[in-house]
Amino acid sequence: MSRTLPTSNPANPTSAERDLALRCIRTLRRAGFVALLAGGCVRDELLGKAPSDYDIATSATPQQLAQLFPRTAHVGAHFGVVLVRETLRQALPDGERLLPITIEVATFRTDGTYTDNRRPETVRFSTPREDAQRRDFTVNALFLSPHDPEDRQASHAEGHPLFEGAALHEIPSGCIIDFVGGQADLASRTLRAVGDPHARLSEDHLRALRAVRLSAKLGFTIHQDTKHAITRHAMQLRGVSPERVGDECRAMFAHPSRAVAAALLAELGLVPAILGTPDRNAAPRPPALLASCAPAGEPAPVGLALLAWSHSLGVRLLASEAGSPAKPFIASAREGLCLSNDETSEMTNLCTRLTELSEQWGTAPVARRKRIASAKEFAGALHLFSVLQPVAAEAVAQDVAALSQTFGGLQPPPLLTGDHLIARGHKGGPKFKLVLDSVYDAQLEGAIATPEQALALGESLLAPPGARN
Repeated sequence: MSRTLPTSNPANPTSAERDLALRCIRTLRRAGFVALLAGGCVRDELLGKAPSDYDIATSATPQQLAQLFPRTAHVGAHFGVVLVRETLRQALPDGERLLPITIEVATFRTDGTYTDNRRPETVRFSTPREDAQRRDFTVNALFLSPHDPEDRQASHAEGHPLFEGAALHEIPSGCIIDFVGGQADLASRTLRAVGDPHARLSEDHLRALRAVRLSAKLGFTIHQDTKHAITRHAMQLRGVSPERVGDECRAMFAHPSRAVAAALLAELGLVPAILGTPDRNAAPRPPALLASCAPAGEPAPVGLALLAWSHSLGVRLLASEAGSPAKPFIASAREGLCLSNDETSEMTNLCTRLTELSEQWGTAPVARRKRIASAKEFAGALHLFSVLQPVAAEAVAQDVAALSQTFGGLQPPPLLTGDHLIARGHKGGPKFKLVLDSVYDAQLEGAIATPEQALALGESLLAPPGARN
């Protein structure tokens, strides 16, 4: 299915997803099935936040969903999960943009035994009450029968009392279905496991990290019983795949609440489970670097945030600091979080840039300073440096501003390339790079300013020692 959005109403993914969710619910209800918004989207809407996605829980089975929705992906049909997809065509002045929208629709179910710390071996299609009781936290176990102005079959009863499950097909529009006390926990801003917290943690140990991320993100307090269960089961997180741990930590440290999350990880004993045995000689520091590693309210690059986290764990980022070196932490993070090559390189290069800023900048020649300032990770390193050494960082920032105003700026296109030298009859080889680097340094220093000067210098450097002027 597809729709076209007018140019005057640019696509808003959140509202577009909610619109698709409402139409899915309408279709299911008119076919005689129960259909409700479920989970995090209900929590966020009740908190006045824009949900990142919308999930639907229904009495329809995956086979029945496939008959009702022609564009579905049965990625988890064994667990009763089907993806309903739609493509929006957003009209733009220069053409159209396709905006894919996906809604997860899941059959009410109860889970069987968990054997891999990830998902149940079996599921049984069940009732909304049983579905709520299998979920992780009470605030994620709420259902909502949303208002649908286009569905004349739906009744409207704002503030309808707790729905106990009788006559499910008559659930009023606007009704919140709460079987586990989620509304009370929302009101008190409490994150509480559904039922027995030890059972919930034993089913899926990743829920410990999810509790930390949600608590920090929402500003909720983790209930004491849930906290105790997380601490007790902390090291069992080692049984969860690094890919899943890494995904959860990426979301956690990218969010502006990353410093709060880091403090919770330490408090709940989860750091060794993520990184392995920490350096016992490392002294934890206040998370000032982590809190400041991105502009207020904005996400942080993964490598930058993780390196800032390492500093709060006692990792030495500057030679003047006491602590363990960064290299072992980067290796542990790569393994424990299944970091990509790019993410690992980002952290390593940030460390290199910090060393250049703290130990080399003041004595480096102009060309070297321009090369450092043009490096990919320089901006992130300077941001970290501004927290670690604010006076020195301000001097660097002023110097960079002055260098950018010199002839050619910080990173001008090179006046001489290997092609130029080959065109003059020189044969390529290892020496080419040394010569090209030397000529470019002269350009950055302002010693040469034209292609002719660059070529003359390059040929001079390539000439045999006895033939040079």
